[in-house]
Amino acid sequence: MRILVYGASGTLYGGIESFLLNMNDHMSDVCIFDYVIVGDTCIHTHRIHQRGGRVYLVTSYKKNPLRFLLDSWKVAKEAKRDHKTAYFNLFSMCHITAVLMSRVLGYRIVLHAHNNNIPNKSPLYHLLHRFCRRLLRRLLSTMDCVRLTNSEDSSVFMFGNRFSGDQSAELIYNAIQVEAFRFSPEIREKKRMELELEDAFTVGFAGRLSAQKNPGFLMEIFAQIRHRRENTVFLVAGDGDLKAYTEQRARELGISGHVKFLGRREDLNQLYQAMDCFVLPSLFEGLGIVLIEAQAAGLPCFASAEVIPSMVQLSPELMHFISLDTPPAFWAEQILKLTPSSLPRETWNEVVAKSPFHIVSEATHLERILLQ
Repeated sequence: MRILVYGASGTLYGGIESFLLNMNDHMSDVCIFDYVIVGDTCIHTHRIHQRGGRVYLVTSYKKNPLRFLLDSWKVAKEAKRDHKTAYFNLFSMCHITAVLMSRVLGYRIVLHAHNNNIPNKSPLYHLLHRFCRRLLRRLLSTMDCVRLTNSEDSSVFMFGNRFSGDQSAELIYNAIQVEAFRFSPEIREKKRMELELEDAFTVGFAGRLSAQKNPGFLMEIFAQIRHRRENTVFLVAGDGDLKAYTEQRARELGISGHVKFLGRREDLNQLYQAMDCFVLPSLFEGLGIVLIEAQAAGLPCFASAEVIPSMVQLSPELMHFISLDTPPAFWAEQILKLTPSSLPRETWNEVVAKSPFHIVSEATHLERILLQ
């Protein structure tokens, strides 16, 4: 059965893209994902084709709103011939045009919440989000719509409900291929030589360089760590609209020579091996799948308290929450104080493997829902 998938970026490899591609890789050959991509390119095409999937490109709504509507309708109408289910991965409720089109065309609708806030948007954007959320609750009954979420916080933000009630969302864990992140001394040595880290204390970050990830504050934390421990290098894996700003902020803080901006990487599992700890001071997160990956690699992790869902903490010894209300200096002190953990890094992979974040079981769970 072919599933029409919405919500992935064609130009970036972020949390949603990683989740969708990896989950489908661990599903049976019966379940094939075909992606509707907004824009004129898709960097994931080769991997999608390997699974037998298709890529449908539609004009960006920012570039040409009318063409976006026409393209979206054409794709959804033509795909209806061999697709029963339209699966939407949502960052907010503001862009539901394709959901409404799919409803009119008779698709079974699956809505998947991946985010728990949008603090850097205008009041009008928030108003539109709430309006569309209410609209969908009225238009989509439990009979023709399945609601999924990666956390209770995301469910409340996206659907207006917790894990109860007639329109409650079912939890799908942002699972990973745990074994791929198992710590290896050999890989660590090889990767550190490749990156010319030598014996430096290495602090890492991976994610989209956007306002959500709070990259300016991240650089300030790095500067404070460097002030306290000179032999420190920072790895930043990812791309995004704030990459230039982040690089400029590093220069302003006098640490640009100690920050390695690695861009978009497909070897994150190996980069984690080279790191000594991981930092994610996000302003909002649906879950933060990189934190699960980093813990599977045995990395002490430091992330925003009251922002990151508590379910991401697989061990209080490895996953540490720090308030964004505290200054960068406090973050630096805690990072240096709590790194490393007391157990060998290999041990933590087994902890993650026993958790619900194991992709083998969770991919089967999601496939069963999509193929109903």
